Amino acid sequence: MAAQFFRDRRTWLVRNFCAPVYEWFLTDAINAGLIDAPGFFNDPVKRAAWLGAQWIGPARIILDPLKEWKAETEAVNLGARTIEQVIIERGGDDFEQTTAQRAREHTARAAAKLEPEVLAPSGMGSRVNEDIEQKGDGTDKPKPKKAEKKQ
Repeated sequence: MAAQFFRDRRTWLVRNFCAPVYEWFLTDAINAGLIDAPGFFNDPVKRAAWLGAQWIGPARIILDPLKEWKAETEAVNLGARTIEQVIIERGGDDFEQTTAQRAREHTARAAAKLEPEVLAPSGMGSRVNEDIEQKGDGTDKPKPKKAEKKQ
């Protein structure tokens, strides 16, 4: 698939060209006094923080977003793909940062009563409340769908 080929080429370009050139550029700018970066040369953690750039290329064009997201959700639920793979492919974002941001958003939205504190399991979506009826004995049974009459 062409998309996979270009994604692999972009990854190679970032690792072998963009990241090293950025490090050289930043090192020269710090040495020239253009950027004040205390600990850049002495502390590997600070150096990694300064060099922690994300190289995000253009996302793949999506012709029918709803169908593609449903397919990605199903692939994740079946174990054919990981959530991290989907996040990177769709926007090039970092999985840990995206997950932490999503957790912050969920906490804020739950506190404002905009969404439930406990979200439905992945792949269930809104069907949890629509298709399952709670019985008094604590068991879950599927609720039969009402047949529509044709006129």
